[in-house]
Amino acid sequence: MTNTQSAFAARPIDEVKRELLERAQENRNPFLHTIFQEVLPVITGLRSVDREEWANAFGALAAPHEERAAQAFQKDWIVNAQRGEYPFELAETLACAFGRSTAQEWVEYAPNLSLIDQGILDKPCAPLLCVNGVNDSVFPIADMYLLLEYGSPKAARFYPGGHMGGGDAQAVIVQWLKEKLS
Repeated sequence: MTNTQSAFAARPIDEVKRELLERAQENRNPFLHTIFQEVLPVITGLRSVDREEWANAFGALAAPHEERAAQAFQKDWIVNAQRGEYPFELAETLACAFGRSTAQEWVEYAPNLSLIDQGILDKPCAPLLCVNGVNDSVFPIADMYLLLEYGSPKAARFYPGGHMGGGDAQAVIVQWLKEKLS
């Protein structure tokens, strides 16, 4: 084997897994927007550097996020979000915001807002910044991942906290708006 061939030879799978675990734990590329506990079993379960095995293993991670995101604005989502981090009764608050009088009216109306059901996600969109906490109990991070997977490219900043991200989220939003509006 020549030096060129050895330079491009596949690395041992244990070495690859160690590096992937380190990157995932530190949320480094390609794991910038992942939850470590979700990718850990996938990485540790890899047996080779076979492209098909990797596509199947990591591709399986997307399905639960898409399923959960597809449930936003459905009755179960509304019930679960009702007692999350939001300081008020979320169903009643959203009912009022969307011109409904009661939580029950909101439960009946909310499914009409599904961006998946409306076919909106694959359409072009204006510049969009997604900001959220990965542990948001009101609007799940899966909703943000879904937005990033469809349509026009978007900007995103996710924080380790809960609802609305926390940290310097407001400063990030203001700076992004200044850049887009100047």
